[in-house]
Amino acid sequence: MEYSFDTKTGFDGQWYRCSSTNTSIPLKEGMKVYIREAKKPGNFRLLTDKPLTKRPFNEIIVKERIGYSIADGTIWIRTGKDLSWLQEAVDKLQYRIGEENWINIDYVRLEPDKDNILAYNVEFKPGKLEFRLRGDTDYLPSNPIEKTVIKARASAPVVIINDGKDIVESINGLDINKDWDIFEYSINGGPWISGRYLETEDLTGNKTLRVRIKATKEKLPSQETGIEFTDNIALEHVILSTHVQPLELNGTTSQMEYEIWLGDANHHYLYARLACEEGNTKLPEWLKIGDVYQIIIRERNKPDNKYRVYP
Repeated sequence: MEYSFDTKTGFDGQWYRCSSTNTSIPLKEGMKVYIREAKKPGNFRLLTDKPLTKRPFNEIIVKERIGYSIADGTIWIRTGKDLSWLQEAVDKLQYRIGEENWINIDYVRLEPDKDNILAYNVEFKPGKLEFRLRGDTDYLPSNPIEKTVIKARASAPVVIINDGKDIVESINGLDINKDWDIFEYSINGGPWISGRYLETEDLTGNKTLRVRIKATKEKLPSQETGIEFTDNIALEHVILSTHVQPLELNGTTSQMEYEIWLGDANHHYLYARLACEEGNTKLPEWLKIGDVYQIIIRERNKPDNKYRVYP
């Protein structure tokens, strides 16, 4: 078979070959569609009873009745006493987000005087949220009506951690004593959990923490901050040998470093931070124990993981 939009006799006009079983046609308003047998051009007929027109769509339905919640992933419609005009529209309703394909609203029997959910688990994304009524054998789809433009995701929150203690200290400047309920987090790709529980979350060991600002009714969740927590190197076994000269740290590894603080309780300062060696680490030969305020051992790649070796 072949189809045409402009033939008069079946022999004239531009003809296009049909596909097997179903053929997609770029329909337009005012268009007529003819079909013919490819090998017998005289066997043709008009498929459309009248020029195609777009289905009318009352924009009040979109502007005043339809609502949405990005946080809940839903689209809904608010009804009154009279359901007939809304039910007729909902039965043919479609939506799309960001110029993607149109999605049909599944059948919903509306109830009066309430917010009726039309779609669950909606994948909201940046772009225009639009609605239209789908077409059929009598009408083309209606013109789309824009409900809103969903903005791009906000920047990821700034998360400050103490990797040695395996805790989050602040999010966007809000410390652990503030309300973190506006955030949510995920561990190792798991479900998103309200930020209010992050204070007591066990973050020890090898874990991937993701933090973002929650979605709201009209805003997408923010971009995510990803943080890798790793096992802490044990430091408590490191001891300072004071009976040898130079002084020596025993039980060190190349993954550690140490700090020498000089002075006393009233006046002290960090003199140097030096790398450790495997097994034992000799301190500077000139260093006397009487000059030392404290010696700190810490993990080189996780400086929050530290331990006071002396005193």
